[in-house]
Amino acid sequence: VAFIFEPLWKNLSRRSELLLAHIVLHRKLCNLVAKMFMILEVVYRKGVE
Repeated sequence: VAFIFEPLWKNLSRRSELLLAHIVLHRKLCNLVAKMFMILEVVYRKGVE
């Protein structure tokens, strides 16, 4: 039974690792974009004043 489940489990764990890495990367990108917008807003406000 173990030799049937082991490859399946390895495949599943690899997929979940990829998914987790993808989510982490996505969150980092979102944070980066949010920071860029904050900086742009500050620059815009200083330009308007």
